[in-house]
Amino acid sequence: MNPTYIDGNFGQKNTGNDAELLIASWAARRYYGAQHLMVNTPRGVWSLGEARLKALVEINAPQHDNYRAGKMLEKPEVSQVIFAGGKLFEQGINGQKKIEMLKLAKAERRFAFGVGLGPFDSTQAENLCAEFLQKCQFVGVRDEESLERAKAIAPDARVALTFDLTPALLELPRPIDQSEQRKGIALSLCALERINGDAKAERFRLVAIAKSLDLLHYFTGEVIHFVDFDGGREWGDAQVHREVASYMDAQTPVCFHAYSPYPCEVLNTMASFRVALCMRRHAAMFAHAASTPIIALNGESEMRQWCVQIGVPYVYQIDANNIGTSTLTNILCAGLFEGFASSRMSAEEARDRAMSNFHNRYFSVEAAGHQSHDRGSVTALKAAIVGEQNSELKIKGRAHY
Repeated sequence: MNPTYIDGNFGQKNTGNDAELLIASWAARRYYGAQHLMVNTPRGVWSLGEARLKALVEINAPQHDNYRAGKMLEKPEVSQVIFAGGKLFEQGINGQKKIEMLKLAKAERRFAFGVGLGPFDSTQAENLCAEFLQKCQFVGVRDEESLERAKAIAPDARVALTFDLTPALLELPRPIDQSEQRKGIALSLCALERINGDAKAERFRLVAIAKSLDLLHYFTGEVIHFVDFDGGREWGDAQVHREVASYMDAQTPVCFHAYSPYPCEVLNTMASFRVALCMRRHAAMFAHAASTPIIALNGESEMRQWCVQIGVPYVYQIDANNIGTSTLTNILCAGLFEGFASSRMSAEEARDRAMSNFHNRYFSVEAAGHQSHDRGSVTALKAAIVGEQNSELKIKGRAHY
């Protein structure tokens, strides 16, 4: 079996990265003929269609010194290399790792799907990115800024504006079970100030959110659900969520959802709520894919850019560093009692854009059909790309991993 090598920020106990791996491995099998997968990860991870994939690099190994991964790529039987999601070439040292991998790889089929490029911290990072783009058969970038950078440094490279991979979860058979009525309010925060060393600013925000949630429960009776998208011990979400809960009234009911390595389960969880307050970009993406209204707590530029990209109503975009308790409470109560305005881009359109990573003018379904090791018919591939369901896959629950 000729393996396909998939590279990304995997094995870090992050739901967004888990989704990128799930989609990339599914697409590699369905559209690119992958028979066996190797994944660049420091710990075992789950992938669609295989047993748990073993770690390929050491947990404490530097990102640019993945010796085992490099040795595997040197093997001539590696059929293709896929870079799935994430932000590439912000720093020269990380960009050097990508170039080294491509130089080692014997495979001529090299793709990048749903990635962000830059902003570059140095001329070295910019030059490495240009070299990377030229070496890939196709690169799908997730935002206009990345496309502009790519065209400026490598105008002849095969680069197209696609989308993040996460909405492609909706292309999987029966990804969401909406048989039950929505209830509860979801909250997904991140340890932004803990990482940046501004504990005072973080406490101010968490207390403001806690007060708002108390009022929200008082007016609506809804339960507050804390959903962890990052399961890291030091900078994970659980610590932040527990702190918010500690500032809340003891009479306000709360529920904690620990990090899960199963993206489809998380998607179902997000689909069960009436609204989601999201500081994490991937949490907002999951909520949007689940057609759950989003209140975006914008603390980083990537989150703000994504909100503009999908057209989150401006009133639902709140500065995470300047949260007013009464303003947040009023916005949430108005939406819960009168209905929330929708984002400009629907979940279905986001799904279609995500799927354009795998079907585009540079690398078509026909090309995949001719070059695939597990071809099937081009007709079947075309049917799959527009949403044909595979009844043999069971997406809800854990059996499909």
